Amino acid sequence: MKKSFLINSLTYFAVLTVFISEKGYSQVWSSIGSGVNSNVYAFAVDSASNELYVGGWFLEAGGIPAPHIAKWDGTTWSSVGGGMNNTFILTDVRSICFFNGDLYAAGAFDSAGGIQVKNIAKWNGLNWAPVGAGLNKPVHVLQVYNGELYAGGAFDSSGTIAVNMIAKWDGSNWTNVGSGTDNDVLTMCNFNNNLYVGGYFTQAGGIPAYRVAKWDGINWNTVGSGFGNTVRKLYVFNNELFAGGDFTSISVNPSQYISKFNGTSWQALPFPNEKIKDFATYNGNLYVTGAFTFPSYIARFDGNTYFPLGPGLSWTGDCLTIYKNEMYVGGSFSSVGGGLPNTVGIAKWNDAVGVFENIVSVHALTYPSPFREQVCFSLPKFINTLFPFRLSIYNLLGERCILIENINSLTYQLQNINLPTGIYYYRFQNKTGSSIATGQITSE
Repeated sequence: MKKSFLINSLTYFAVLTVFISEKGYSQVWSSIGSGVNSNVYAFAVDSASNELYVGGWFLEAGGIPAPHIAKWDGTTWSSVGGGMNNTFILTDVRSICFFNGDLYAAGAFDSAGGIQVKNIAKWNGLNWAPVGAGLNKPVHVLQVYNGELYAGGAFDSSGTIAVNMIAKWDGSNWTNVGSGTDNDVLTMCNFNNNLYVGGYFTQAGGIPAYRVAKWDGINWNTVGSGFGNTVRKLYVFNNELFAGGDFTSISVNPSQYISKFNGTSWQALPFPNEKIKDFATYNGNLYVTGAFTFPSYIARFDGNTYFPLGPGLSWTGDCLTIYKNEMYVGGSFSSVGGGLPNTVGIAKWNDAVGVFENIVSVHALTYPSPFREQVCFSLPKFINTLFPFRLSIYNLLGERCILIENINSLTYQLQNINLPTGIYYYRFQNKTGSSIATGQITSE
């Protein structure tokens, strides 16, 4: 046993993220079969076949060749027509979208299934085909608006047609979107019957538009006074438009990495410590992922607090989607959940049964950390002292390993522990059954 005892205050965001039902678990990380072998940047769900398409930098999925795009049916991975390649630069798929019954994939590539294309291609279920003359530089995002497919990126032409960073496809032809923007478009979103666009740009349609602008189908419009730095994602949640990115201000007002727009004005929100890159709505809650480290690259956000999902991701998250009642995350991470196998670049989170009413942000001081045969918990004095307390310890699968009843003190030493090396979660409940303190401990 260690002779030195160091107090560990845990991370400020420590909460119990394995559901605390006596009958089992519901909030867990798991792999997607045997996974992929590198970064994932894009998802699209085919509602007709109930299959998930995945795009990115990877070359394999489920152990089979799948260059930069693959399909997951909930059980098995399969390739999509030979995938993409690029003769001169790094290849990736950055956005996937369904339009007029076909799957469109965009990014940086010059062939799809052996067919020559330019950074965008469409898949009819059997074959890849070019999308007109394509786009001359990488495409970052696809979005359907008013019956047409919009593409945003770093390009400035499609064949002989000038299309500055944004273009639209009607199924037969590419056309410009006004005079476009003066720098890359990274994200697009439908909100209040308009197309909202974000990215690096400072002008749209020749008017000042700092990293965000609105296209009404005819003209470009400003959206407030804009942002001080890059907008990477626009997303609608609860009838408001959320923006995530690198920014630290809206005009001259502080607003770091996240804000929301009610149709009239932008509002700053509590922020993590780094950029947000994507949002998702899962079981009525808003989730975020990105480059922030507190919590670990992915969190549930209730408008005030960021709640981690267990140990989270090992590195940056880039995209989120919901498929078969589970939340999928893709990114540049090498693992999730503290080292779960086969989770390079992609994993899924399930809380289909669980609810969050029993989760609290109050945590105990624990020492030593990590522990071996014993660990001491010191609860804060301000908690609800309805003695006696109950202490439960759970593993990463949500299985309860230890249960201690009738604790009558704010300090408790758990002795003679015989747990395998790993990460565990604790929950203290008062006599009414309400959670009063939750958090994470590590056995060595």
